[in-house]
Amino acid sequence: MEFVGTMTDNGPFKNEEYHGSLSGEANSSDNLELYHRFNDERNPKYQAMITELHDFFRLTLAETINVTDIDGLKYDNIKVTKFRELMPRMLNNCRELTQRKSYIPLDLEISENEEKQKRFQLLHRHQIVLSFQEFCDEMAKSIIEAHVLSFLSKCEYSYDIVSKHWASFYKLFEYVIGALGPIISYVPVNYPMIKKELGFELLTLFQYYDFKLFECIKANFGEEFPILVTASIHHYIHMFPITNIMLENETPMLRIMSNCNFNVEGLSPKSYYLKTLKAYFEEEPNLGPKLETFRNFKVLLTRNALLASLFFPEWVSDANDLFIGHLLLNKYSISQYIEIGKNTYDEQKERYFKTETSFSLLMFRNAFEARNMLKEFREFCDDVISEKLGAAYGANHDTEKLFDEVVQLANVDYLKIYSDTLEHHLCELLGSTSKAIEHYVKYFESHLFRLVRKIKAKRTELSRDAKKKYLYENIPILRLKFVNLPTFPSFFERSIFRKTILQSDQDSVFVKDILPVYKDCLMELFKQRIITNVSQEDEMLYRDQYQPYLSQFFQPVEVMADLKIKYASFLSFYENIEVAVKFGKKYNEDNYSSFFPLIFDRERIPKIFQQSNDELGKNFILPQEMDSTWNEFLSSFHQDNKLKDSDTSKKELYPMWNLHHCDVESPYTIPQGGYLTFELTLFQTCVLTLFNDSNRLTFQSISEQTKLGHKDLMLILKSFLNYKIVTRDNENTYKINENFQPDLRKVKNGKLRVVLPRNTSMQISSNSTNGRSSSLHHEGSNSQWTQELLKTCITRSVKGEKEGLSYDRLFETVKQQIKGFSVGEFRDALAKLLRDKFITKDESTETYKY
Repeated sequence: MEFVGTMTDNGPFKNEEYHGSLSGEANSSDNLELYHRFNDERNPKYQAMITELHDFFRLTLAETINVTDIDGLKYDNIKVTKFRELMPRMLNNCRELTQRKSYIPLDLEISENEEKQKRFQLLHRHQIVLSFQEFCDEMAKSIIEAHVLSFLSKCEYSYDIVSKHWASFYKLFEYVIGALGPIISYVPVNYPMIKKELGFELLTLFQYYDFKLFECIKANFGEEFPILVTASIHHYIHMFPITNIMLENETPMLRIMSNCNFNVEGLSPKSYYLKTLKAYFEEEPNLGPKLETFRNFKVLLTRNALLASLFFPEWVSDANDLFIGHLLLNKYSISQYIEIGKNTYDEQKERYFKTETSFSLLMFRNAFEARNMLKEFREFCDDVISEKLGAAYGANHDTEKLFDEVVQLANVDYLKIYSDTLEHHLCELLGSTSKAIEHYVKYFESHLFRLVRKIKAKRTELSRDAKKKYLYENIPILRLKFVNLPTFPSFFERSIFRKTILQSDQDSVFVKDILPVYKDCLMELFKQRIITNVSQEDEMLYRDQYQPYLSQFFQPVEVMADLKIKYASFLSFYENIEVAVKFGKKYNEDNYSSFFPLIFDRERIPKIFQQSNDELGKNFILPQEMDSTWNEFLSSFHQDNKLKDSDTSKKELYPMWNLHHCDVESPYTIPQGGYLTFELTLFQTCVLTLFNDSNRLTFQSISEQTKLGHKDLMLILKSFLNYKIVTRDNENTYKINENFQPDLRKVKNGKLRVVLPRNTSMQISSNSTNGRSSSLHHEGSNSQWTQELLKTCITRSVKGEKEGLSYDRLFETVKQQIKGFSVGEFRDALAKLLRDKFITKDESTETYKY
């Protein structure tokens, strides 16, 4: 087969496969050795052909070595015509030199009698062809070396300059190889059967000479060659902006190296690129987990993909995985993202992290899930939340700071990605779910009180709606699952009821300023921002985009129904509080009395305060002044209601002595001026006023005068001893401490509240059998006990079913075992068992198994 062709700008043979050895080098330094090797001194014709080919290579070098404008060279008709006219003759020389016959001397052993004769052996055709190809390779290599030296000299061997002008140099190199293409590809094209013997493998002719190009460049840079390759990569990394149009005419060094399988430092071009890219991500400060990086995440990811496709389209996936791994698939980035969210609250959208419609924690989760790393994601979130809450709580157990952190963390987690983890660690730090709710109630109310004081400090009378709006925007709302438990409002009921009892007087800030906003503000916050969680507009936005995750923040119908019933009761409770306070204020004003009565329907008093006082009511002795006040109130109350013939007149008025509180003025002065006032329970007051008539009292005498039970009296005396208001001598006799100095840190508005001790195991005689129950209450224990019972019943139910139980069957099975729990409590217990891996859920069958 004979090849005939003409010279073109880029060469006509780029699609031809050219297999060959990349390491084979010519043994001769003389490019004309082919003539001598063929022993053609007797045939000037072949010698002339070789010389003509040699001159053509030299002409190509001479015409291209100093070219700076490749476009000008392509359209230089004189030079193009010159090459085109010479090419047929050069191809004919190639044909003649590869098809000719050639002989080599043959040395034979001869006897002494035989006449010595010179003999020749015909050289095999493939040896001739291989030698000719070697000649072409040597000539092409000389031209490559000349162009490389010229290029590097012009660039002063600068990595940056070489990278900047590489594309124009390589275009010239392509032109040169294209001009020589018909000659240097003559053997591979016309003798395909000997390709394997040439030593080439899986490389086209042009890839082979690309390899030779990089060998030459590497020889010039030596050990610094990797620095050049890195600089060529950074040339494009730092190109801003970067678009497809800009990259159309670019021919990156690394792309050519990949095509010809030229390794760098023992790494493939792809591996070297990813190594360089990883180092760049780690060193570039603008690509760290920062607000701008997250905000422009999709843009940066697209740019990263575009850059990788410039080198090789197949690298895009790995390059993006590297970028995602750097920015998303690690605990530090998750932690930083959460911190960014906490510090970028958007008041307009009432959410943290302003760009979460284009980027959110869900993208972190999806990135982990796509790589089957959900377990690692949960572990990272768990560690991050645990560390943040632990740091906030600290060694001094600062619940205020802890809930500041929890509220912010919950608000950042708008899609409820780590809310279960957050709730778990909060409850773990505080001891239980009930304890967490108790502390949150205190935290919430402390913020509410401070906000009300701020409103008053402005000295401007705000409208009711303005107050509601101000409180609505500034009260810290907790968005966790336990907030939706039907038991949750009960904790607020207890707290508000207690504060109503403790602070209900005509001049009370609580009664005048705090209580009126509770019903309006708190109900709106709980009903709309906690139960619903998401506005209707956001619901439509997220419903399509985040369908699989909706169940995390939209409550099921049955749970919502249960909650609505509970919150309706909650509203009724506040109305009852308001009616009671209104009555107390009116009576206080009409009678010019320091007595502020509160009357409640028994069913509206939290059960935890409804203690049996039958025995105590029969025996308890009020001081004379208090007794007369109480009797006057009873007479007035029954008389007024009898005249009105109201339903109230038909009900029995029952005094709950253990809930009565008194303000008692003491003889002790305080630095602000005036006398210190003690805030006491009625029982404490009855005991303390006994010291008005006696300096010293024994336990027995106090008990006889008050008829208080042994246990209650011990608690009361212990409270006075703790505050050092009274002292006790060796004879177990109590007297007033005349040197009493109050702890001014506990004095508020001239009042000191003397709190009953919580430790009921103090010095109480074991033989006291006639004592009555103390007024202490362990709030939340019932809810916690219900949770533990539910968890036990659920585990027991699934343990006995090998095939597992569906949600409905499991609920009915548990319902048959225990009563009095809500759907929300059941779901909460089930979630905790799944989280702690006591049971599992089979997603394929939607069943729960042990």
